[in-house]
Amino acid sequence: MAEKLELTLGEEKSVHLPPLAAGEWEYGVEGMASAVEVRKLWAADPYPEDDEDEEKPRPTPDVVFMIRGMAPGSARVRFSPRGEGRTAADAREVEVSVHGR
Repeated sequence: MAEKLELTLGEEKSVHLPPLAAGEWEYGVEGMASAVEVRKLWAADPYPEDDEDEEKPRPTPDVVFMIRGMAPGSARVRFSPRGEGRTAADAREVEVSVHGR
């Protein structure tokens, strides 16, 4: 089942995906592709709160994509993991509806 996302023109919302041990996430847009803009953000580790935290292994940060409403309409964004051992069951879909202000 696809996740639903409602946006107004110019509004942005993030989609967080789990990090992959091997491979990377890619995306495709179906429907009215001009309704949305999708871009991948750079991963960023938070700063440790104190010096002791530097000795502990930190979890790998999520992979984050930003979806922006560009024009009124509907589109489906499908995020698929690329790499060995990945299947269609690993994919994630987001149905996006963009509305005027």
